[in-house]
Formats: sequence, structure tokens, C-alpha cells
Amino acid sequence: MPRILKSPLIALLLSVSAAALPAASGLGVQISFTVTAAGNQAARPRIVSDPPVWAIESEPLRYDVVVNVLELLSAAGSGGRGSAPPFNLSFTLVGPVGMSVTKTGSTTARVDWLSPTPPGEHVRARLTTTETGTSTSDVQDLLLFVAPSPGAGN
Repeated sequence: MPRILKSPLIALLLSVSAAALPAASGLGVQISFTVTAAGNQAARPRIVSDPPVWAIESEPLRYDVVVNVLELLSAAGSGGRGSAPPFNLSFTLVGPVGMSVTKTGSTTARVDWLSPTPPGEHVRARLTTTETGTSTSDVQDLLLFVAPSPGAGN
């Protein structure tokens, strides 16, 4: 019977199938394995919004970013800092020329790209949010296909 181990960030399924064991009669079989789970990581902000996957050449792109801070709230409640300390998220973006990020609320931001180019290519960007009090962060990689403008005749 498989056993499921769960944490807020990890679901791990372990099982051993009898069909995978050798069919030798009278021989003992020893199976040994080591599982290392990266659970119990420090609580951190999580970018939970889905990034766009395409942009249209020369048409402004806007992506509203949403960050979940429930892990931080939970950790702060158990750490004696109170149930809802004032978190301060910062946002940084590394991307093509003309792409920027602007903080719009305590847990939100907006990515703007005023004039996506060149058409027919994939463009990468990396968005990072950091909670300044705990120095914890989350990263979201964006991969955008720039489609030719419908009127461009490409």
C-alpha cells in the first residue's frame, strides 16, 4: 500500500511493487533507498498568478502579478510576531528593453511591455518578489512568444 507524505509544499508518494522484486525462491531480498525531501523550507511569498505566454508585436502587454503571503502570515503567527505583521514586498524584473514592473498594492504588481519586438521569437524575462523583512523571495520565469501584428502581413 502506497504511503503519502504531505507538507504544504510537498506531496510525495512512496511505493514498492511486488512485481518489481526478483522471483527467486528461498532468497531474501533487501531493498534500501534514501528519500530526501526539501520540506520545511522557510516561509516565503509565492507568485501565484499565471504569466502570459505570448505578446503581439508593437501592442502593449500588461500582466497583473498576484503574490500569496499566507505562508508568511502562518509563520509569523507561530513565531511570536503577531498574526498579521506588515509585510513589505519588493518586485524586480530582468527582461527585454521596455519591459518594467510596478508595485500596485501590498501583494500585487503589474508588468508592462510597451512595444514587444521582434515578431516570431521567444523572449525571456525573470520576475522576482522579495519580502524585505525576512529576505525571502520567489521567482517566476516568463517565456513569451512575440506574434506578428495581424496587420503586418507577415
